[in-house]
Amino acid sequence: MFDLSMTSGCGEGMCNCNGHARRCRFNMELFKMSGRISGGVCLNCRHATTGRHCHYCREGYYRDATKPITHRKVCKLFSDSFDTTIHFVV
Repeated sequence: MFDLSMTSGCGEGMCNCNGHARRCRFNMELFKMSGRISGGVCLNCRHATTGRHCHYCREGYYRDATKPITHRKVCKLFSDSFDTTIHFVV
């Protein structure tokens, strides 16, 4: 694997980390599987994102459909918007 950790490497061209990572790496196997189109993998996704392109929300978070995937607050903590209290009816 090659380390292509330049800031520009995580933009539109190589990795497309959606603005959630500053570093990425090249993976030859992924490059071959993609038909030699893309082999970039984002490293250390921020803003509660995860995935090869920081395009999923981490466990315990959900995607805010009102925001683009590039938004800093695209992933929200489940407890921030849902009432997780258990209510008993007697």
